[in-house]
Amino acid sequence: MANAGILHNSDIEVSDMKPLQHTIDVNTYHVALFCKVFLEMIKDKKSALIVDSSSAFLTFMPRAVTYSASKAFATYFTQGVYTELKDAGLVDVQCLCPFATATNIVSNPYIALAGTPPRKVVKSSLN
Repeated sequence: MANAGILHNSDIEVSDMKPLQHTIDVNTYHVALFCKVFLEMIKDKKSALIVDSSSAFLTFMPRAVTYSASKAFATYFTQGVYTELKDAGLVDVQCLCPFATATNIVSNPYIALAGTPPRKVVKSSLN
């Protein structure tokens, strides 16, 4: 007898791993790739780098363990980039870790999409 269903809808027991792979790719590989391309683009110009993460990195979210773990990567990676770049004084690095933000990126029906509009989150960070 297989253990199917033992975790009661955990994102790690789903049969289709493609959505989980997409979450991991977007929040890890693509964050690192974007930072690399950004730094190559700016050369020696004074710039600002803003990476969008989430307060979900602080703890796992039930039925969204992959999302929480990938946001932990995004947050700590950005902190590392900040540490490496701060002495050069050319790039201001900021990592946004808002609580609930009303986006459509999440297709998980267990995660509420209500929250602060994305424009307001960005505007607040720029202020």
